[in-house]
Amino acid sequence: TAADAGNGDLWIGGDRIGLLLFDVAKGLVKKRYFHDGERPLSIFTIIREAESGRLWLASNAGLLFEPHDIHIISF
Repeated sequence: TAADAGNGDLWIGGDRIGLLLFDVAKGLVKKRYFHDGERPLSIFTIIREAESGRLWLASNAGLLFEPHDIHIISF
């Protein structure tokens, strides 16, 4: 699954790959995020709030991601 990052990059997620920030212009992964720092996160859906930039992720951990301050909230 993928979502526009709002700046030409893409947020990409999938089964056990975590959450990736992909630089489309350079063809490179800029950042990779895991739920606990080691175990890969499985992302099934990504929805980006246009105003805040928050990412709502349907995942194996059920969480909201704040990309501006690299904060993950599980619920």
